Amino acid sequence: MRLQQYITESTELTTKNWEKLKSAINKDCKPFIKEIKGANNLLLRGVNSSDIPKVFKPKNVRKDRKPRMVGKKLHKRIGELSKKLYGWNIREEGVFTTISYDAARHWGHPIIMFPIGKFKYVWSDDVEDLYHGYDTYNSMYNNEYQKDFIEQSNKNVWKSYIEPAVKGYHTTNLKQYLNSSTNNISECIINCDKYYMINFEWLETLKGYYCQGRGR
Repeated sequence: MRLQQYITESTELTTKNWEKLKSAINKDCKPFIKEIKGANNLLLRGVNSSDIPKVFKPKNVRKDRKPRMVGKKLHKRIGELSKKLYGWNIREEGVFTTISYDAARHWGHPIIMFPIGKFKYVWSDDVEDLYHGYDTYNSMYNNEYQKDFIEQSNKNVWKSYIEPAVKGYHTTNLKQYLNSSTNNISECIINCDKYYMINFEWLETLKGYYCQGRGR
């Protein structure tokens, strides 16, 4: 199928760039390609404007990710639990992604994420309780009375919201996540060494070629 049949006009959306992008993905992203056949969505991330690729570029994954959304103690506790459950620390080693454009935009400029080589993942199509736990969990106190009250409150939050959510992640059937509702508060955390950051304008082209199989 000709490229022009399923992309819109753009200075970067050219046949030459498509061939470069497709060649890199076909060479380096075989495990991911298998997972996304028949999917309705692709993985997105929000990045700083300085990180937006013109077309695509590789990105190394840090394995000592610092918390942006939760306190250090909770970050460490979730990481320890996830390593016990899944064999890796989802907080420090993971790349957080979503299928929702609005959710990705909350963290920056949406780009498409394709893991390079072998990868692992955990996903949930509904992390509303987990995020409620993040908002409720509190590690700050000013006196001993507050300390006792907050520690008891945190125990309840952990048991009621955070621990069940972390234990409830799925580790297989990524396509099920990619076909879930983009209206839910959801996330997929990827464990890989590198990934391709791809400009968001290639979304429909990539979905048409790799997910729906048009043009092959």
